[in-house]
Amino acid sequence: MNASCERVRQFNDQWLIEFPWLCFENDKMFCTVCMSQDSTSGQFVKGSTSFHKNSLTKHAESVQHKLCTDVLSGHTSTAELAQVSQLALLFRNAHAIAKAGHPFSDMQWMCVLDEKKGLDVGMSYRTDKKCSEFIQCIAEEQQASLQASVQSGNFFSVMVDGTKDSSVTEAEIIYIRQALKGVVTVNFLAYVNIGRGIAQNISNAIIQALENNLHLTKQTIFTKLVGFGSDGASVMTGCKSGVGTLLKKE
Repeated sequence: MNASCERVRQFNDQWLIEFPWLCFENDKMFCTVCMSQDSTSGQFVKGSTSFHKNSLTKHAESVQHKLCTDVLSGHTSTAELAQVSQLALLFRNAHAIAKAGHPFSDMQWMCVLDEKKGLDVGMSYRTDKKCSEFIQCIAEEQQASLQASVQSGNFFSVMVDGTKDSSVTEAEIIYIRQALKGVVTVNFLAYVNIGRGIAQNISNAIIQALENNLHLTKQTIFTKLVGFGSDGASVMTGCKSGVGTLLKKE
């Protein structure tokens, strides 16, 4: 990979004035409002290293932050807090459905099962359409978490495996592998249809997935990308025109 100099983003003290809820400790950014409500989710509760003003703006406009702000100021009623608890249960059901690969229509009977357990899931948002929306929200949060992880790390690798969908269209499943603080993780990045399974198409799909899903520039990609993993197919490992070779040439 061609290494080149790149500006390292740093924390801007001016943000502490623009965002009164912001706290900067141990080289991480935290939201004091969300933390005060014992919230356990979100990058600004665990500590964010995505030093972009856009990240702060997005958090300030997020539903989670606004809800915690309302609770702290006393503007949120008991009924609204109950609705948040109901939504938490619905999100858990949607997550289980997505992880198990079950149809979205399972949301209905899972809610009935929750009620049999004595849980209050409410009467709204039980449809397959709402289940799809919940899963989309979860996916966006996971993608944001992976983006922050890749941006804060020095290096990462890409793992790729080919497959075909129900229409027998060639596709690639792309994963990100990295080590942060001694912990090695592998995370799903993208499922990309590539048309023909040739090396150039696969290489382009990997680069586009990194650009579009993680909002990385090509400069960042080829500064931090240090490894490529695949099966032993010649299209992947060919020494003259395999995917690994094409990525090295970038």
